[in-house]
Amino acid sequence: RLAGDAQYWLGESFYVSQNYNAAKEAFINMGLRYPQSARLPDALLKLGYIYGEQGDTDRAREVLQKLVQVYPTTQAASLAERRLQSLR
Repeated sequence: RLAGDAQYWLGESFYVSQNYNAAKEAFINMGLRYPQSARLPDALLKLGYIYGEQGDTDRAREVLQKLVQVYPTTQAASLAERRLQSLR
């Protein structure tokens, strides 16, 4: 039941330590293994941030726009909209 949360926090720990490749892998795996997790919007947000940090602004936009489209009422979507403004 908490496996999705654990996967999210694994990705978050990699993200905070700026190990972006490991964080990206953890967040992607979370989406694949735990697609119903309540943490999925947050994982998508961080994934968008990572793509932006790595200079892949097209992919960052794509992920963040998908987040806003699929989870429009979440705090993560609000933060994604702000980040999208800075990517334009």
